[in-house]
Amino acid sequence: MKFNSFVGIDISKEVFDLVVRKEDGSSSQQQFPNSIPGIHLFIEWMVKENLTQESTLICMEHTGNYIDRITRLLSGEGYFAWVVSPLVIHKFSPDIRRHSDDQDSAERLCEFAARFSDQARRFEPDSKEEAKLRALSLLRKQLVKSQTQFLNRELSNLDLADPSAMGAKVYRETIEFFQNRIQLVEDEIEALIKSSAQLSSWHTILKSVPGIGKVCATMILIHTCGFKKIKDFKSFASFIASAPFSKGSGKYKVRPRVYKTGNRKAKSLLFMGAMSLIHPGRIFHNWYIYRTEVQKKHPFSVLNEIINEIIKIAFTLIQRGEKFNKVKYLEGKNSVKFLGLS
Repeated sequence: MKFNSFVGIDISKEVFDLVVRKEDGSSSQQQFPNSIPGIHLFIEWMVKENLTQESTLICMEHTGNYIDRITRLLSGEGYFAWVVSPLVIHKFSPDIRRHSDDQDSAERLCEFAARFSDQARRFEPDSKEEAKLRALSLLRKQLVKSQTQFLNRELSNLDLADPSAMGAKVYRETIEFFQNRIQLVEDEIEALIKSSAQLSSWHTILKSVPGIGKVCATMILIHTCGFKKIKDFKSFASFIASAPFSKGSGKYKVRPRVYKTGNRKAKSLLFMGAMSLIHPGRIFHNWYIYRTEVQKKHPFSVLNEIINEIIKIAFTLIQRGEKFNKVKYLEGKNSVKFLGLS
């Protein structure tokens, strides 16, 4: 798609600043309120400036909830919105800049869009189902975090020489309150998934994979946006930072390693799943023993391998539309790692 106008937008909670660069080399700066009326004013302004849907590339950083309104309205109007990771923009700098403010960030986004327009990808906002599933999952995580805090306070109270009876009563009632609310949210998530034949099918397939429970399956559906934005297991492994990468320069070579620039919360769920599969009798026990005791690999490195294997199984089964079959899987893994023939 050929663009001749570029708009860089820096979005904050209250306002968004933008820099426009046109084909004739002219540029301008504007600021609008980050609200529904403010975004409508921005769209009207673009119409007056002859910034058409077919020729304008709008680039912005992903700033969480702050981009939700503007991306939905721009998408509805047919504009090409390109949402880029802040990490990518942070590493992009044509020169050394010591000064930085909202207008400067908007200018950098505009320059980034102009230079890499051939790599632009249109941002597709979540559907209503996906947005609701994401919100419910976040609510559940917040409730679980609060419940854990009160569980720890209850244990701390019991460690006292003279535990507070009132404290014990309040803590127990609060914990039970959170348990009830967590169950309500989980029931709502389950009902939402069952209301969609496609989501229900994917969720069932994911739950059949060893190491993936219902919470982890929901997480995968959310982060892949129903396998629309992340379609293969290698991309997902990069997203959660379980894929090893090598770095080197000249004679200096570094062994491939895993870096921390990924979604660590998503990886932690898969890590717990991998941990449950290395006990005696579980599917990856022989693999773990062979890699750690025979090949002397670091336990965390082997667990990372298992995480990647779980992801690979999940995405392969989603593509095939079939549930996990342990016998069929092990038939294709006729090796010392699985059979324990060390």
